[in-house]
Amino acid sequence: MSIIAVKGVPQKWSLMNVVKILAKTIAGNFEALNFQNGKGKSAGKNKTCYLRLSEKLDPVRVVEKINSNVFPKQFRPFALIPDHVPDIPLAVKPRKIPTKLRRALLISDEKEPEKVMALTNDEIMMELQCKYPGLNSISKKTNHKLMEELTKKVFERIQTIGERNAEVLESCFKLSQCYRRTHPHFGDFQLVLSTLHPLQDAAGIPRTQLSEKELAELPSHSYMIDNLPFDKVQQACNKYSERIIKKVTEHVKNLKSNVVGTDTEDEVVRKKVREELKKMTPFLPMIVKQVVNKHFIPQKTGYYKLRIYGEPFLPGKETLAPFLRRFQAGRMNRSERMYNLLRFDVPPSHYAAIMAMDGTVLNGAKLVIRPSDLPMYKLSNSILSASLDADVQDEEMKPEQLVEWNEDM
Repeated sequence: MSIIAVKGVPQKWSLMNVVKILAKTIAGNFEALNFQNGKGKSAGKNKTCYLRLSEKLDPVRVVEKINSNVFPKQFRPFALIPDHVPDIPLAVKPRKIPTKLRRALLISDEKEPEKVMALTNDEIMMELQCKYPGLNSISKKTNHKLMEELTKKVFERIQTIGERNAEVLESCFKLSQCYRRTHPHFGDFQLVLSTLHPLQDAAGIPRTQLSEKELAELPSHSYMIDNLPFDKVQQACNKYSERIIKKVTEHVKNLKSNVVGTDTEDEVVRKKVREELKKMTPFLPMIVKQVVNKHFIPQKTGYYKLRIYGEPFLPGKETLAPFLRRFQAGRMNRSERMYNLLRFDVPPSHYAAIMAMDGTVLNGAKLVIRPSDLPMYKLSNSILSASLDADVQDEEMKPEQLVEWNEDM
């Protein structure tokens, strides 16, 4: 990665101000590292910002673009490639282009090929579990060996694609798209069967006779919180509320509140407070329950989070947006990682109606509509330990940040 210096930055500007105003001109990934105060006549008025450019950017070309571009009057930058970078402390949090702005400028989110493959593998497996909600329960019967073997097979396919076409490793979007061109959706059911039956044969149990329709059947829907039904979360909180109430009540009752002549002024005040606290003992159970219900049990939202997978592709915005507006859909966000995924919300009054549209075909694309809170088997990156570098295994795969629907990728 190359580092360039940009002089003439107004003294009051932050690193994010610099990033936002230069993002369109640079048209690639970079991060602002820190400032160095100006010297001579510019001291106190302007400062120099150091930028670290992506390996895909030519620093000479970037410098030329910055110096030839016209910016607002208060910003007249002069960019250069420094002979040496001064020993200035790195900012606590170097600033990158915000996701929303980066996507609006059609700048891809660059990651190492290993991370792109690992993230794409996660997305493909999530799509498979959404498409076939019954897969999770069948996998449980094999102690989730089924999901582990499916993960390995999908990853081997992804590796093969990457070896044949290195360009698709630039982004998860391109890689997932190439994966589905090589392994179309109509082969998913056969992939599941060809993985499940050898496991059952090895275990000496009869092969499960499955139909794709049975595997794709949705379970009765209940509000989920991190893979747990809402009523179970409530039960768990109520169970521990009783234990908390018991401990708190015992503690309050055993507090010493009798004032004696040898007590200091602070001890007298403390014991008076304890006495008042003891008077509240009958109300402690109600107080604890209110606190637990308010702060420990997540509240149900006023909408349902859903996702649509398009097979073999996601219809364009001009086709899909009017369809979704019939159900008062909001917060429509196209995935930046998965080429055929759209996330959105609908009010409870339209949930049943839009779920009934599962399987609808728009412009040659079948819509697979699923709730976002389906029970999912969370795959461990250690399953791919033979194929991934240690730093990729250890890195937590962060959830994708959602931004507005942008048709261009």
